[in-house]
Amino acid sequence: MSQHEIQSQVAEAAMQNWDMTLGDLNKISVEYENDGWETVVLHPGEVQVVSKDEDLPGLDVLIPDDEYRELEATLESGVSFDSYEVYKDLLDGVVHLIVVLEDASANTVLMYPAYYGPEDSRLITNGCRENGLRTYLRRLNGEFVELTHTDPELFAPPTK
Repeated sequence: MSQHEIQSQVAEAAMQNWDMTLGDLNKISVEYENDGWETVVLHPGEVQVVSKDEDLPGLDVLIPDDEYRELEATLESGVSFDSYEVYKDLLDGVVHLIVVLEDASANTVLMYPAYYGPEDSRLITNGCRENGLRTYLRRLNGEFVELTHTDPELFAPPTK
């Protein structure tokens, strides 16, 4: 089976539970907003695990142009995310993630959902121990913002 076929199967399986993941994302966002945080919430159209370079594996997250512009404006305003948390669940063999990045001094939080299949768990957890895991928040024209996550274990499949 080709890599493209595997990714298509993972995406199809992820979509079966995507509404639940987006519901959880919304709940987390509302909690932050109720606590007075400025929230930037991204809604990907597509998520893939990439390994362009084994030292820089990551998640390629395609986001809508309007959300990308909001992300750019947030970063240009001086927000610098200095901590993060990853909520995760294993649903029908697919790891669903909600990544939440905080800048406490700016009282701003960025959050986005993602997913990956079981065949990518080794790459996610083992392939990036020294250099961290990357998220490429990308728009369709190829522009992207790269985020580095220094603790890839937070992205590892949950143990139940």
